[in-house]
Amino acid sequence: MKRSVVLMLLAAALPASAQFDNAGTSAMNFLKIGVGARALAMGSSQVAVASDASALYWNPSGIANLTGNQVLLSNNNWIADIAHNFVAVAAPVGEFGVLGVSVSYLSMGDMKVTSWDATAGTGEIFSSHSTAIGIGWARQMNDRFKVGVHLKYLNETISNSSANTFAVDVGSQYDIGWLRVGMSIQNFGPAAAIAGRDLQVRIDPLPDVGSNPSDVVANLETQEWALPVVFQLGFAVTPLRTDMVRFTGTMDYRDERDYRPQMHVGAEFAFEEMLFLRAGLRNRVVSSVVNGTAELEEVYLWSAGAGVAYGIPATGLAVHFDYAYQQMRFFTGTQMITMLIDF
Repeated sequence: MKRSVVLMLLAAALPASAQFDNAGTSAMNFLKIGVGARALAMGSSQVAVASDASALYWNPSGIANLTGNQVLLSNNNWIADIAHNFVAVAAPVGEFGVLGVSVSYLSMGDMKVTSWDATAGTGEIFSSHSTAIGIGWARQMNDRFKVGVHLKYLNETISNSSANTFAVDVGSQYDIGWLRVGMSIQNFGPAAAIAGRDLQVRIDPLPDVGSNPSDVVANLETQEWALPVVFQLGFAVTPLRTDMVRFTGTMDYRDERDYRPQMHVGAEFAFEEMLFLRAGLRNRVVSSVVNGTAELEEVYLWSAGAGVAYGIPATGLAVHFDYAYQQMRFFTGTQMITMLIDF
């Protein structure tokens, strides 16, 4: 039975391995930016081990591991001065399971409005931001199996126009004992199209008729774009565990609808579950042009981080601080800080 479960999960991933690169064919791509410093430090390989409030992002079934209330605050200084923040709260609700709420917010800040005649700026300012607000549920079905779901409202806004839709994440975790297996599907939902005041134009609907109005307000209709659906299958083992130290290794297979399949691996060393060292590696197959010929190239991007956890005496509170640095291919590496509060 145990072997059958693992084989079925592996088989589910095989058909996607031949997928071509469809980069630039999805909307709401901020949904693919990972959250939680622990996760990013471990190469974003979290599907099998996500067990705190950040699991609402990686694999919603992971919040079923919580036995108390938890708040997570995460700040990511992403590329090109883009700020990405994630907040999540999760709490057990008896036999019903665990409920969680999450907010993901990406801001590009203020930018100058330019035109063909004013390339340095018209004096006006606009902004762009993306938001995901979600509610999740997870439950331990038996001593080995967990399931979870995460419903999200999605919005992307640029200047006076925006796109709105919703999506769902579903996931499961199975603990065999010597091996933990996780699987998730993220961002499954209807396509989104942008609309708003910036797409209004004035036209002459009957230019050959002289007496009709020549400035009728019309709205440009934009094409719908699919969401960045992601399938993930992950494995985790803990070959070393004593009263003092623990070592965990993880590996995730990740298949995005608009990108080639990737492999992520990570490792975490814990000392008395108070001090943590983490590292990870992400494998990507990218297209490049060599001597005028398009070729595929394997790229490996590393990440690393550390964390500390401690209980505050006489309060019932436990606080975790985590830091991660993630290498990027074309940009300066990104840094993330996360704080977890258990109460």
